[in-house]
Amino acid sequence: TSPIRQLVEGKVDVEESADVFLQRLFERSDGLAALKKSTLNYLRYNRSQLPMFALPGQSDPACSQKH
Repeated sequence: TSPIRQLVEGKVDVEESADVFLQRLFERSDGLAALKKSTLNYLRYNRSQLPMFALPGQSDPACSQKH
């Protein structure tokens, strides 16, 4: 059983808050590297779609170049 499931089910007695426990667990795992890799893969795959989500007033250097 995963440590998170054990925490939710009350099978783990932690002296710190659940937030601190989960943060420490995440830091010790390879979760951050996997999150970064997944985010970069998403951005690379969807890069042509992302400009439509820009906030008004933001400029995209690629769109503002004169041809």
